[in-house]
This record gives sequence, structure tokens and C-alpha cells, in this order.
Amino acid sequence: METLELLLIEPDRAIAQAFTMCAEGALENVRIVHVESSDGLRATSLRPTSIAFCADVPPDMDGCLTIELIHERRHSLPIVMMLDDPCPRRFRDLITRGAADCVAREGWTPETIAFALHKCISISNMQRDSLRLHAGLTRSLAELVQRNRDLTDTAARLETMASTDPLTGLYNRWWLKQRLDTMFAEATRYDADLACMMIDLDNFKIVNDSHGHQYGDHVLSLVGEMIREEIRSSDVAARYGGDEFIVLLPHTNSQTSMNLARRLQQQFETRLRQRLDIESSCSMCIGIACASVSRPGAAEVLVRHADTALYAAKSSGPNRAMICGSDGMTPEDVRSFAA
Repeated sequence: METLELLLIEPDRAIAQAFTMCAEGALENVRIVHVESSDGLRATSLRPTSIAFCADVPPDMDGCLTIELIHERRHSLPIVMMLDDPCPRRFRDLITRGAADCVAREGWTPETIAFALHKCISISNMQRDSLRLHAGLTRSLAELVQRNRDLTDTAARLETMASTDPLTGLYNRWWLKQRLDTMFAEATRYDADLACMMIDLDNFKIVNDSHGHQYGDHVLSLVGEMIREEIRSSDVAARYGGDEFIVLLPHTNSQTSMNLARRLQQQFETRLRQRLDIESSCSMCIGIACASVSRPGAAEVLVRHADTALYAAKSSGPNRAMICGSDGMTPEDVRSFAA
């Protein structure tokens, strides 16, 4: 059976001796550690102590200060205060400070000590069980928070995967359709402009055949990087399919759209030469449709107008840009407009 260590803080040796005899008569495996003063308490290790019995003898050994000294080192150690006059007010003060129980300082019997010990042990066990339960609940809550965080991160990753083209980092065609409908509805409602830019790479198939698909992937990735850097945060850019891209430009008129088209063509030519370091005939044709110019009646019509302008640009030669006219059919050369 495990030895139970009791700490007795009692300045009167006669009382301490009587307590020790009663405690040893009440329990078979008990060890009494007796100290007579606060200094003795400070010099005593509390690690093996199960219960502390402390005399309340103000002012030299004030019970409230003794409780404070013990709980600074062992906050959960059960403390039984022994009072010469266990009046209700003093009892309340000591319990409030953290005492587990208060008893008379003299008149001990094995039965009263055994009762006090079992009471404190029960309280200690309940406290330990409560702490264990609290710790378990805290761990469960922390695990739940972490799982929710993981689920949120996973949902965000899945949404990104569902909406993003992995090669270019731009939105995919499915996500573009969602944004196109929303942006066109907003432009119509508030009578705001909306430009649609359709981009296609000239001679991309020849590039793939000549240099390999890995080189072609580098070209597409370069286009995605360039578009992301050139557009605004309110703009939406997507890989439409293969080597075709679409950029939606809210609150953007025809002149601003044409300026961006020229800038993209120039940047593509420069970066293709600097970054990939391979001579290539690959260039960029761009078709533009502006809601304030071609007056499309629906979102898909705006895209169709941009596609019409792109087809005209590619038909007129590489590295060209055209904007759809007011009739929705006749494209005009971007280069014929002043910058």
C-alpha cells in the first residue's frame, strides 16, 4: 500500500505529538512531516505531500498567509486549517482563500483525523477528475477547432482547384461563366461599361511541334503570369481553352481596352524573348468587345462579339488586335486608333 504523506504545520510540539499519534492510529501507512514555522514550510518540499494540516495562529502563523505560501507551490494541494476558535467568520475567510476544510486545533481522535483525511481525499479526487475532464474537453475542443480549420482550408483548396486552371493560375472556363453572368447583370443594372477581351496565340501549334509540349506549357504559363500582373484586381481573367484566354474588364471603355491590348502584345513579345530565350514566331492576337459600343443583349453575345473581333484580327495577320464595331459585326483595327 502506498504511503500517505501528511504535512503538519504546527508551532506547538505537544499538539503536534498528539496529532501524530492520532494520525498513526487512524492510518497504517502514513508519514507525518512536521514543521513549526513559515520558514520551515518554505524549506520543505511539497512534491510528495498528499494533504496539509495547518495551524491558524495569527499573527506569527496566519492561516491565510500559510494557504498562500502553499498554493504558490502546489495550487491543488488540499489544506485543512486547524483553528483554536472555529468561528463562522474565520471559517469563511479561510475557505474563501482556498482551504478544503476547517477543524478544531485540539481534541483530536483517530476517528476525526480519518474523517478529515477521507473528506479531503474525496475532494482532491473530485478536483482531479474535474481537471482531467476539463483537460479532455479542452483537447477535444482544440481538435474540433483544428478540424474545422482543416476543413475550411480543404474547402478553400477544393474551390481553388474547381475554379482555377493549374497551368496558368487563371480562372477556368466554368468559373468564367459564373463571373461573366454576374458582371454582365451588374453592368446592365447600373448602366456601366463592360469590356471583353479574347486572346489567341498565333502559331502556337507550330511552337509545340518545334520545341515540344513542355516549351508550350512554359509559354501558356508565361501568358497567365503576364495577364495577372497587367490587369486590375476587379478584372477577371480565365483560360478559355487551349491557347485561348478571356479577360473581363468592368467599368472599362473601348480606348482603355485597346491600350491594354497593345500593352499585352508588347509584354508578351518581350517576355517570350527574355524569359524563354528561344526564337519563336509565336505572337498574340486579340479581339475586343465593349458593351457601350456593340450593345450586346446578353452576356454570351458580348463574348460572341469579342470572338468576331478575334477572328478578324487573326485573318488580318499575326500580332493584330481588333475591336467589334457598333453593329456587332464589323471589327475595327485597334492600331488605327490613337493611343
